[in-house]
Amino acid sequence: MIPAAKSVPFRRLFALYQSLYLFPRHLHGVYLWGELEPEASAGADAAGVGKLPVVYAANHVSWWDGLVLFQLTERLTQSDPYILMDEKGLREYPFFRRLGAFSVNRDQPRDTLASLAYAETKLRAGHPLWIFPQGAITPPDRPIEALGGIGHLLRRLGPAELRPVALHYALGDHQKPAATVMAGEPIRRDWSALSRDEAAALVAGLLQRQLEVHRRELTDRPLPDGGRFRLALRGGRSTSDRYRGWKEGWRGWKPFSRS
Repeated sequence: MIPAAKSVPFRRLFALYQSLYLFPRHLHGVYLWGELEPEASAGADAAGVGKLPVVYAANHVSWWDGLVLFQLTERLTQSDPYILMDEKGLREYPFFRRLGAFSVNRDQPRDTLASLAYAETKLRAGHPLWIFPQGAITPPDRPIEALGGIGHLLRRLGPAELRPVALHYALGDHQKPAATVMAGEPIRRDWSALSRDEAAALVAGLLQRQLEVHRRELTDRPLPDGGRFRLALRGGRSTSDRYRGWKEGWRGWKPFSRS
């Protein structure tokens, strides 16, 4: 297992790099529906006493997912989260360690258990955890299936809060895709009452239903004019946007005429 090596200066510098260069260059914008850090929740247990561990579970459809969620977390929450990442990906992009990523090698059972134990330690210390239950980037039209790891972790935690997050990317009438993120209602329960497979299936079902609502909202009320999605992070203008702006400006221009 490769542990995280968080660096606050690097995290701030990377967030600045994303907002000023990476996102404007490649994304039209990031739109959010819901709250990543609900005020009413605050991690309280059912009796309102203490704090519950908070697990964010998101579907995984693109290389952009982790970057989008990192930027939203930096901008819109006060938390200090960690993220569980495949070992191969973390070795390829080691800078993610400085953002709070640690690895899991699912081909090695002992390594998987060590990673889940590490995750549990961070969660019980008050750090939220981001996890992609599918385990790898999966085509968006494929039904969501959660691996057993998240079920094992939730069972170990017992009382915990799950925050489901659905991601989808829409092109629309822009050259650059818009990233859309739907933060669902937190689920607070004692997960130890479920088996590992039952907990994983419950998470997969929540994400699947949420993603279907997410897509339906975008179909019924496309971006950027309507719907419940709001612009959370501004991206960059593409050639089509510049052409549209030039065309509208030309239409609004009226030459002087003699009277």
